[in-house]
Amino acid sequence: MAGYQFIHYEAYGTKGTSKKRSLTSIAREAERVSYSHPHVKSPLQPEYLLGTSFVAVAEQVSIAADASTTLHGGKKRKVRADANTGIGLIASYPLSVADLDALPDEQRQLRLAEIREWAEDSIAFAQSEFPGRVQVAALHWDESHPHIHILVGATEPCNDFKQLHKGELARRAVQGNDRTGQGKKAGNDAYKAEMRRFQDRYHHEVAVHYGQARIGPRRQRLTRAQWQREQAKAEALANAKRQADIVDRQAAKVLSDAQAQATWLVEATQEEARLQTARIAQEKERAEKLHQQAQADALVAAQARQTAEDARVAAQALVEKFKPYESLGGRILGFFGLKKLFEHRAEKRWRQKTKVLHAQIYRLTGEVSRVDAINCERETATRALNALKVALQVPIDAQAFRSEGDAVRARLDQLQQFMKASSSDQVLADVLDNYVIQLRLMAHTQPGNGVGGAVTDPAQSL
Repeated sequence: MAGYQFIHYEAYGTKGTSKKRSLTSIAREAERVSYSHPHVKSPLQPEYLLGTSFVAVAEQVSIAADASTTLHGGKKRKVRADANTGIGLIASYPLSVADLDALPDEQRQLRLAEIREWAEDSIAFAQSEFPGRVQVAALHWDESHPHIHILVGATEPCNDFKQLHKGELARRAVQGNDRTGQGKKAGNDAYKAEMRRFQDRYHHEVAVHYGQARIGPRRQRLTRAQWQREQAKAEALANAKRQADIVDRQAAKVLSDAQAQATWLVEATQEEARLQTARIAQEKERAEKLHQQAQADALVAAQARQTAEDARVAAQALVEKFKPYESLGGRILGFFGLKKLFEHRAEKRWRQKTKVLHAQIYRLTGEVSRVDAINCERETATRALNALKVALQVPIDAQAFRSEGDAVRARLDQLQQFMKASSSDQVLADVLDNYVIQLRLMAHTQPGNGVGGAVTDPAQSL
């Protein structure tokens, strides 16, 4: 069952008196310094929730007070050595440590979390009561009940030092310099009213949310049954708050999970979009390269066709030059020994033309070999060029003007027909290969023919 609230604070001076301890003394006790806590049998280190040392803060508060001044009778004076310079505040949780340890582990963990939440709320309450003055706070687990110690004070010197204890301030404000019984009573009433306000506010803002009653049964003069009903009400309120906190935490977790999932989906979608964009860019770049390569291949094929056409035209011109020698006058000139001369000149011109053609073909072939083979058209075009080169390398008949002219004309006409009739470079290459094979077979089967007798390796003759 829940109990009632306990919170109390008191002001302390830099130096202790016979009636009151010093600020440093209570700081040493809160910090569990050796020989400073005779009432604690088995001391444990405090669980600091704010700051790191009570003793260090108490020393800073004392040093700041010694360096401060206060207005007294219209004059600045040093702060008295026995003046109250700091406040020690303590608040206790009504569930005992023994009862806490006796709870099942799951319930114990929930209560531990609740106690720490209560301690944080108590610190926030103290900070609202003493703005800018709460310096250090810690939980203690080594006494009968979990409780929190809070040290309040100014760590910087000031020129208008004032009492921090709000009850004392209220007393002075009402009583003033009136030392009479009536004046003292008025001051005490103001002091009590201020401390009740402090307790009421703490109950309203902190204690009631943890099932703690404002005052205990003795102060209210309640019977046991009445007090149990009060505790039941407080416990029900605390349970309602716990359930609400659980619902809030669950809702927060659901929202957090939903937000995390939404964030993950957004990031995954963005990553997929980025990957798709990268793939599209790669495909676009690849398509652009293929397009450029196709254009280059088309240019090479066009150049090859133009070269073949130029070779056909050059050969046709050579045939035209042979025509005069096919007449009777030509045979007469041959009778006088000029036949060999014209034959030699014609063969020389043919070799010069074919040499230039070979150079062009070799250059185009080199250009084709430097480009990676990316489609079948380029390969077949290369093969067609090679086949055309071989066909041009086979020598013509050079023994008789008439037969040589016929051979050249027949050769060129045949090549022209092949080029016109071929539907593709593949077909042209196959036809040229077959044509070259036939020429070579003819050269071997006709020993008397100049095609296979005079020149056996056209490449060497060039």
